[in-house]
Amino acid sequence: MKVSEITTKELKNYLRLDDDSFNDELDVCLESAISYVCEHTGLVQNETKKELDEHEDITMAVFVLVSDFFENHLYHQGGVGVEVKVNKIVDTILNHHRVNLI
Repeated sequence: MKVSEITTKELKNYLRLDDDSFNDELDVCLESAISYVCEHTGLVQNETKKELDEHEDITMAVFVLVSDFFENHLYHQGGVGVEVKVNKIVDTILNHHRVNLI
């Protein structure tokens, strides 16, 4: 599956949601996740985002990000005096495709 093919239905299946009451929230989470991937990797140089579709593993990163945004509202966990823990699945997948090396 490509990033451009992700729908609210697939996200609801992934998150095990049965009703339609969260469609708007999932749409926001999906757009936010895709935006995050674009900024983190630097892959997208135009508005079509076709570059993301060339890497099917990025689809999994988007699903994980949507799940984190929806369920935890956090990409990382930690606080004052606590080690910050970033989601390693997302971090690893996206680092494989970085072109901006930031």
